[in-house]
Amino acid sequence: MKVKSVLVSQPRPAVIEKSPFYELSQKHHVEIAYRPFIRVEGVSLKEFRAQRVEILTHTAVIFTSRTTVDSFFHICEEARITVPETMKYICQTEAVALFELIIKHKEEKFLLALSEPHKPELPETLAKLKLSFDPVILARTVAGDLDDVKMADYDLLALYSPSDVKTLIEKFGTDGLPAVAVFGEGTLRAALGAGIT
Repeated sequence: MKVKSVLVSQPRPAVIEKSPFYELSQKHHVEIAYRPFIRVEGVSLKEFRAQRVEILTHTAVIFTSRTTVDSFFHICEEARITVPETMKYICQTEAVALFELIIKHKEEKFLLALSEPHKPELPETLAKLKLSFDPVILARTVAGDLDDVKMADYDLLALYSPSDVKTLIEKFGTDGLPAVAVFGEGTLRAALGAGIT
């Protein structure tokens, strides 16, 4: 199979020359296009309130993404919630460092700010540690706008997440797709489960 054009389901890198795809494109004379198949957006105040979680009954917030941070403060502003200065904020960066920090503050009542979908490991681990926490969905992964994308223009798709696979199937089905490459076990399972080889 001769590959002349690839569609990568990621945003275009800020510095294209530092992208691993740049070297491939130069070495093999392949045209690389970038297009996010998904985007993450904060939930509405109505969606937040439907979860029946009170922010002010918590003493610390664990953020799992930049979008959950933005969504948290947007909801607080929109709901006119004044967050006390004593509120602690923990951002998930490296899993080991995160849990060491959480255990150091184990007496806190945590609000766990999640995106949907999310991996269950963090809530499961907090429960195993018998910490007081309430999970709340503050962001959702939604399909990106792909209306102007023509699959026939590409010889290969590079997909990075199960959500990318879901969006691809919802927008284009499985018939007539170019070859598909995936990154990660979860993405592979999603692709095979959807009938993509």
